[in-house]
Parts: sequence; structure tokens; C-alpha cells
Amino acid sequence: MSCYHLGIDCGTQGLSVVLTDGSVPSCPVVAVGEGSYDMLPPPDNTSSSEICEQNPDDWIEALRCAMDGIRTKLAVVASDASILDDVVSIGISGQMHGEVLISATGDVVGPARLWCDGRNAAEGAELTTLFGTKVPKRATVARFLWTARNAPQRAARTDRVTTPAGYIAYRLTGQFDLGIGEASGMFPIDQSTLDYDVEMMAKFDTLIEQESAGAHGGGNTCNDDGQINIKSIRNLLPRVRLSGQDGGTVSADGAAILGVPSLSTKRTAVAPAEGDQVSALAGSLIASPGQVGCCFGTSVCANSVGDRAFAGVSSAVDHFCAADGKPINMIWLRNGTTFMNTVVDMFGT
Repeated sequence: MSCYHLGIDCGTQGLSVVLTDGSVPSCPVVAVGEGSYDMLPPPDNTSSSEICEQNPDDWIEALRCAMDGIRTKLAVVASDASILDDVVSIGISGQMHGEVLISATGDVVGPARLWCDGRNAAEGAELTTLFGTKVPKRATVARFLWTARNAPQRAARTDRVTTPAGYIAYRLTGQFDLGIGEASGMFPIDQSTLDYDVEMMAKFDTLIEQESAGAHGGGNTCNDDGQINIKSIRNLLPRVRLSGQDGGTVSADGAAILGVPSLSTKRTAVAPAEGDQVSALAGSLIASPGQVGCCFGTSVCANSVGDRAFAGVSSAVDHFCAADGKPINMIWLRNGTTFMNTVVDMFGT
């Protein structure tokens, strides 16, 4: 029986799709497709190198392009692109810590801010003090606090906050679910519940209420006193899912994006979207406490699987979760292969 799996990765510099044959134990790669996109230019009269934004629609267009590439290659290697009808599952990974804002009508609210956008270092430090656990500046919650302060009308229009991988999953399924590893890059996870930390969410909401009391505007994003209304963080964040749990099925709109209408009628399963680092650990079978995995991409990361709940704050160590919820301790360098490629281009191999 034919059985294929589709993997989608939304990276900082481009998107890749991999089709594998699940009917063979080794699950060999059948075809690969790619799509690219660029950073958006900085806003007018702004030249800050700290601004790193992309248009989420560009990710979807890149996904369409990558799927076209898959079909082209299948016509050569399999002489039949219809094997895409036999895809039984889809996995999604992506650059972690982005901020994608979605309105109540499902529209994107402004550009997506990426993990490498450095404008919210102060917010990360502030939340680290408030929560008593490290909140790196690239964490989504630090980004949203910055947005609430610097673009309050945009924050008030927001009905949901997700990440690049979460946004692709939303476009394919219509659901706001996220793997626990990716979710831990948005907001701290309570290891006793494997969900967002309730006490920290309450502290964040109180901080936002205090901020909103001093911000005034107009329109339907304000109350009768003209105060900006921003939803509770609990209602903004995606639902946390562990590996193996339901992440939704391909919708009609999602099937149209992929160019495979049958995936909707077959209700093809989509795994909870995960972060690239978390996916790399799972794919490398690094899951036991004490094991360490290194990943070289736009940044360079070393991740160690832990055996206990996070405690204390270290400026050098970030805390996230593996796909099954185990704690991960991460150290990283921002400049990875991009810098390495620049050196190679300058001096040759």
C-alpha cells in the first residue's frame, strides 16, 4: 500500500518541502522542493539593523512554489505526480520565536517579526525579572510586550499570536495548535502541567493592563474610556500539543495551497507544528536526559535534554522543551552559516 509523508520547514532564508516514502522502512526521500523569500525593507526613515521582518504571505507563496518543484521532480523520478494523493501525514517545522499576529477575521496584522529582530531586548530583561525565569529577547512574549507598547493599535487588533510554523499549520488546518517545543519559545511552560505557566500569564496580563491604562486611541479596539483593549495572553496563544497528539487535518483551503485537493477529503493528518531546533533533536533521536545535539543554521545551537524542571536564571542558558515536553537547555550563537558562507565567498574554499 502506498504511503507517503510530507515535511515542511519554514526557515529564515527559505522554505523546503521533503516527500518521503513511508511504505519502505528506511523512509527514503522521493523528492524535494524549495521556495525562497527575503526580509522586508525597514519602515520609512528607519535604518535599524535590528529590524528583521517578513511577510507571512511570502511563506505561503514559497510553499506553493516548493510543491510545484515536488510535482516537477515526481514527473521525472516517478513519472506520476498523483502519488501526492497518497500522502498520509504532514509535519511542519520552522524558525522559532517569531511573532505572527492574526485578526479575528483570520487576516495577518502587520509584518511578522522574526527571531533575529532585536528591538525587544529590554522587554526580555523585564520579563525575566518579573517571571523569575529567563525570557530571551527573541521569545515571542517579549515581542508582543514590545508591540503592545510601540504599536498598541496593532496589538489590540490581534485575536491570535503564533509563529511562522504555527502560521503555516493554521493556513493548512484552520486550527491554532502548536507543538510544546515551539510553544515554549513563545511563553514559558510549566513542567508540572506541560502547558503555559498560569502564574506567569497572570503577571503578564496585569502588566499589559497597566500599560493599556496609559495608552489611548480610537475605534473598536478601545473601551468607552478610550483605553486600548488587548486580549488576555491565555486567549492569544495557540493550544499546546505534545508529540503524537492531534494537530488537525488538512482543510480545503490548505489542500488548495498544497495543490492536492484529495488531502482535504481524506482528512490527511497534520502533526503539531514544531520549532526547528526541537525537530532537529527529534529527528536525531536525541531524547534522553544528558544527550546533547548541535545544529548549524543561520544560528548555531547546542541543546541538552534535561531531567528536571527549570530553576534559576543564567544569562548564557535558554530554557525550552523537547517535542514530548522534556526540558531543554540551550546555548547558541546568532551568527552561524550565514557568516560562514560570507567568509567562504570572500576567500574561497
